[in-house]
Amino acid sequence: MERLHSMKCPALVAFSLLLVLLPAVGVAEEGASGEGVSEEAAPAAHEYEWHSCAENKVRFAAPKGWRLGSEEVADGVTVCSLAAGSAEAGALGDGRFTLEHWSKWPLSVGVQPTEYAVTALQKLARTGRVIDQHSGAQGASLVHRIELVTTTGDEEMHKWVLFVAHPEKGTLDMVTAEWPEGAWEEAWEIVRPTVSSLRFADQE
Repeated sequence: MERLHSMKCPALVAFSLLLVLLPAVGVAEEGASGEGVSEEAAPAAHEYEWHSCAENKVRFAAPKGWRLGSEEVADGVTVCSLAAGSAEAGALGDGRFTLEHWSKWPLSVGVQPTEYAVTALQKLARTGRVIDQHSGAQGASLVHRIELVTTTGDEEMHKWVLFVAHPEKGTLDMVTAEWPEGAWEEAWEIVRPTVSSLRFADQE
């Protein structure tokens, strides 16, 4: 693994997440907005390293020291997860950041990835208090995201979910950040640069 500020992402198209998802925040020399930005844009207490998921189908910059897991949960479905390191135990340990890449869309789902993403977004919107929601096109891909707060018993969970459907490839990427409401601001400050750095190979 290489330090974030010294590594490029050749062979992957920079996905313009910043234009539709976030205020300007950069974490790499080749940020998603295509602008050169410095590492100082990330939280000062964290360094970031490039990682890959699903055989380089997804690339992202993760906080150094965080634990990365990867598992093929079904044929053509890979789940990569990030968890806070031991130095950041406590509330951050109760959340999760996951990426799912569906390279083989199962016919048993009954609909194509694009329709699945729309339906999943609608179902999520009915489970809690929606803070923000967006749908739109990015090149040949379709982007759907939602931010909401759900309540189970006395616990409130803050969720940020992104679906990126690639109709021409018949694939789907899903990104989820989820933490207790009381820890969300701290967690989002750390994982927001990770979101900003996402590159999807199927966006080529």
